[in-house]
Amino acid sequence: MRLKPQMLFVVISVALIFLAGCEGGDNTEDGTQEQITYSIRTNFDEYSNDELDELLFDEIISSFSPEFWDFMVLSPDIPIQDSTFIQVGAPQESVGFVYTIEIGFETKEDGLTLYRLYTDDHDIALQCIIDYWQDQKIPDVATWEDVTWEMKQ
Repeated sequence: MRLKPQMLFVVISVALIFLAGCEGGDNTEDGTQEQITYSIRTNFDEYSNDELDELLFDEIISSFSPEFWDFMVLSPDIPIQDSTFIQVGAPQESVGFVYTIEIGFETKEDGLTLYRLYTDDHDIALQCIIDYWQDQKIPDVATWEDVTWEMKQ
C-alpha cells in the first residue's frame, strides 16, 4: 500500500505525538525554566540538540526538493505549551504550494490536535522553527487549518 504524501505527513505527525507523550512542562516546581533539549528528524537524517542552530534549520529547509516529500520535524523533550512538535514539509510540485507547516498538541482534555499552514514563504517556515526552538514560542494558530480529523481517520 502506497500512502499519499499528505497522509505520510499525518502518519509521521501522529507517531511523533505519541512518542513525545504529554508529561512534563515548561517550569519546575520552584518556578524556574526547565532546560529543553530538541531533536530533528528529516527524511534523510537525525540531529541531536548539540547540532542544532539557525544555519542548520535554514540549510535543511532550503534543501527541500519538489521531487520528494521532504520534511523536518523539531521535537522538544518536554512539551512546550502542550506542543510536542513542529514540522515543515515540502510537498511535490503538483500540490501547488511550497511549504506545509504543522504543529501538534496533546492534552489530557482534548487529546491530539494538529494545525496546518500552507505557505510559499521560506522565511515564514524558517522563523516558525527558530521561534519554537530558541524562544519556546508557539505560532498563533488562530488562522491555521485544524486538521486533527486527519489523524483520527
